[in-house]
Amino acid sequence: HLAHECPSGLTREYIIIKTTQGGVFPAHIRQTMSPSIKLIIFALFFVQMCVDMVDAKSSATIWSQGPISVLSNYSYSVQTGSDGFVLRSGWYGVKCNGVPAPVNPMSHTLAKNNSRITIHAVLAGRDACKGVAINFSIEYILSHMSIVFEQSFPAGLIITAAPNPFVGSEASEVQDLPEGLATAFPWFRNFITQSSDKVLQDIGWLTWKNEQFFDGIWGTADAGPGTALPLVLFDADVPHGEGIVLSTLHEHFTEGVVMPPGEHAAAAGVLDAVHSLPRNYTTSYLMSLSSGGVTNAVLSWGTTLRHVSNTMGAPSGWIHREQIPDIVSTKIGYWTDNEAYYDWYHWFPNVNKDGTPQDILLELKRELDAKAIPIAYWQLDAYWYKLEIKPGCCIVDWHAVPDQFPKGLAWLSKQLQAPLLLYTDTWCADNVYRKEIGGNFTFMDGQPVHLSWFTGNTSNVVPAEAYAFWKAVLAQGVSQGMGAFEIDFLNYNFNLYDEFTTQPGVFSSWIASLDRAAMDARVPVQYCMALPQQILNTVNLHAVTTTRVSADGGRPYFRGGPGSLLAAAVGLRPFLDNVWTNGSFPKGLADVAGAVLSMGPVGLADRLYATNATLAARACARDGTLLHPDRPATPVDATYLSTAPPGSVMATCSGPATPVGKDATLRWYIVISSGVAPSHTGTAGCSATGRSREGSGYGMHPSDLLPLPAADSPLFWWQDGIAACAEGQPAAKCVNAFTDACDGGFDAVSGNDTVVLYHVAPVLGDFVLLGEVSKIVPVAAARTKSIEVRSDHITVTVMGVEGESVRLLYVKMNAGLPSGVVLAVEVSLSSSGVGVANLV
Repeated sequence: HLAHECPSGLTREYIIIKTTQGGVFPAHIRQTMSPSIKLIIFALFFVQMCVDMVDAKSSATIWSQGPISVLSNYSYSVQTGSDGFVLRSGWYGVKCNGVPAPVNPMSHTLAKNNSRITIHAVLAGRDACKGVAINFSIEYILSHMSIVFEQSFPAGLIITAAPNPFVGSEASEVQDLPEGLATAFPWFRNFITQSSDKVLQDIGWLTWKNEQFFDGIWGTADAGPGTALPLVLFDADVPHGEGIVLSTLHEHFTEGVVMPPGEHAAAAGVLDAVHSLPRNYTTSYLMSLSSGGVTNAVLSWGTTLRHVSNTMGAPSGWIHREQIPDIVSTKIGYWTDNEAYYDWYHWFPNVNKDGTPQDILLELKRELDAKAIPIAYWQLDAYWYKLEIKPGCCIVDWHAVPDQFPKGLAWLSKQLQAPLLLYTDTWCADNVYRKEIGGNFTFMDGQPVHLSWFTGNTSNVVPAEAYAFWKAVLAQGVSQGMGAFEIDFLNYNFNLYDEFTTQPGVFSSWIASLDRAAMDARVPVQYCMALPQQILNTVNLHAVTTTRVSADGGRPYFRGGPGSLLAAAVGLRPFLDNVWTNGSFPKGLADVAGAVLSMGPVGLADRLYATNATLAARACARDGTLLHPDRPATPVDATYLSTAPPGSVMATCSGPATPVGKDATLRWYIVISSGVAPSHTGTAGCSATGRSREGSGYGMHPSDLLPLPAADSPLFWWQDGIAACAEGQPAAKCVNAFTDACDGGFDAVSGNDTVVLYHVAPVLGDFVLLGEVSKIVPVAAARTKSIEVRSDHITVTVMGVEGESVRLLYVKMNAGLPSGVVLAVEVSLSSSGVGVANLV
């Protein structure tokens, strides 16, 4: 209710939004202020915002491309679509010898063209930063609706030193950098929404914890997450609105993105742990803009990140993921990881209490062969080699322990008739590969670890010798029957070493050495306990194919939902650790369905004689080939809205192998729900005028699916495993029309102690193909070679092994409605592993 208004015709809505930025003082200080002091501070803050706005309004635009504009005072702003929001007051920041620089350059020159603007600046101010040269550039990539921000330092930069207290007239020119950064460009110092009825709290954010990346976190702009990599901004009230993603582009380990709590700001830059930058060092950040909601924003950003990394500084010869045949992500396996039944690591010192691991694995093979479950590989975890179990958990010698494997791993692999997925974690300070111990390599010691389950010292090979070391280690693994390699504790393998956290490019080089050695050995690499920056960096690597997106044990599945989204965006397959086919929830169907829909490994983990063969068979074909969807299941966008109810709903899609991604009418969808009560869904919110989006919860409609279904393709949905969809049951009681009309969707209801699968299928001619409903994914590319729609029937070509029987269910349509009963057709595959089913 202030009597004053900002000049120059600025709208009241804009003023109101600006004055909602209450995060000037910490909460504990605000609580001690009297009302009169608060009013004075508010008025001063209001006046300053007016000054900022007048300055911005009086500055002319000197360069504009697509959503970004640069003004004559060199501030910049990014604006999403007409119903989106604006990132304003873009500027730069840099710290010299521990002190922030003034925001005004001493001198500058300008160069620009249709897609790029570059500013060459020399800083003014105190001695610490005076004369420092910085080049700023902004490039707009129209084909990907993205912006690349670069900041280079021709003479390098000394960042940290003993801070020099700074007083005097220049103090008013200094802008403190966002906490955690030593440089900042881009740096957006405030957000606004374009709609006059919205406030800053309507801007939502999503990011991944800087611990283990699968812990996705989200909230609204009034409570930022601090460190955020990548940072996703979106309208927290609209399920499929505009989205912005800001991330590092090339150096992901000593640069980052922050969104300081309470400041309604975001910035990217060099992290303040870095001491200095070398000559000609360049920072690069990617901002991707899209519509269609959070999921589409992240997937679009990932596509752009991979494209730009390939064309702008990525190593030459970049190849697509999975150039190395990866049996772990394409075939069913058996796992002995943490929380598997045979988690022998936790059996120490009585590992052999039920027999040696060697004997138990051989007996498991006999059991699973008898149950027609063809295990294609066997995962061995942190017990098969010599390690320090007390007080730490690290590798002393990466050779099999004779007490557990008397005949060695190479012999075991031959008996199992399958390769091994061999595990590593951290390396002990006294490991046998260290020169001081008699080995061949130089190691650096990490910071001491003090955890409840891990106390001690670790070490890592120095970067200069990393390639030779990993080459030797992987050769040793291959000689022991290894077909795939797992590296765990990636977070500690990075965070415990000052060389990695303070020197740009050092960890990138170290991890690239492992990747290069894996490519030489033709061994795919699996990540575990990775940081978000390690996931982003895989766009520059070749051998990494999968990454874990769950805690040990892999459950509950929806904890890995946001992690699956980030992994999918950069081209990795997520995985969920062990799969139990027997046991109470979340074991059983929840484990199997979650692992299959993640599009990653499915590793059985039941005890001897306990595997449920029927449930295991829902994951794969008879030869063990996993029947995956076409992309990892990820949370529906309603997950991130301010109105989101408890529970988890995730979705994915599938279709025939050909044509690949060309025909949107040949697309089936799977929705997995867990912990969603009936009162938390959207149908009750419908009104006579149409679908109600406010508080819609987890009511599913076609617009909630990605990729969006074909606009002119009728859809029907049904629920997995219900009696109404068995052969011979009335078709009208099995399938239901699926539209964006208020009553045209379904409530993704499940309950607290179960998961429920829902399926959506297109109408093809006069048929709805339910598919191979005995599988988690009824129409999978690994099973369904092609689907051809004829004038009076449908031809479905399926794949597998000779003699395998494939049974498909379908419904006939009459005048757009299901008619008759649910029908079935069964085909036996020929010697070529192919069969043809005709739906008539």
